[in-house]
Amino acid sequence: MVSGLADLAISSDSYEQLCQRVVHEEITQGLISGAHLYSVDSNLDMELQVSYGKTTEQVQPVVSAWGTSPLSKCIVGKKMQFEAGKEVAHLALPLAKSSVPVGAMLLVMGPEMATPPVSEPVAQLLSKLGAFFVEVRPRLSLQTRANGHGHHTPQQLTTRQIQIVQLIGASLTNGQIGRELSLSESTIRQETIKIYKAMGVSGRDEAVAAAKKLGLVPKTR
Repeated sequence: MVSGLADLAISSDSYEQLCQRVVHEEITQGLISGAHLYSVDSNLDMELQVSYGKTTEQVQPVVSAWGTSPLSKCIVGKKMQFEAGKEVAHLALPLAKSSVPVGAMLLVMGPEMATPPVSEPVAQLLSKLGAFFVEVRPRLSLQTRANGHGHHTPQQLTTRQIQIVQLIGASLTNGQIGRELSLSESTIRQETIKIYKAMGVSGRDEAVAAAKKLGLVPKTR
């Protein structure tokens, strides 16, 4: 099972495909009904990137590491967190490289799952593989791949990134954007780098031009 899960992380081309395969591949034995992948920023806030399959109240757009959810506990404790329930079970796995979390995955399973489906050593291996996947695979949708280009569309950018692009289009500085969104300037810089990489641009002007083509920023007359 471990080698099969490793193959999923290595061979999947996008976040969407990984989550879909985690739910549907035979290797998971039909145990998983939902897979939800989060990114982690420098404040240890987790932002939902891809949601596939069954959702629960634990699947939120943004999750703080300082809460009491399985996702919060897995990031702070840097280890797998499992919670059984009457209706569903949750397994939260930190995606960490050298103890630094870059993401997290929340798996939804049936109530018959009373114990974790993997041991802690296996979970640690999957954590490293998952971190590798997040670092080397862009958040690229299957539809985007089918169209043969790698630029983001509004559906693939996160809500936060869309807000930042719009504020860049309004000529706000990183500091001003941070104050507008109640985020640190460092977080804005990191998000801006992600936006540039995802949109295939090298700076603010190109990002705004691309955003205008996508309809994210109004075109000036």
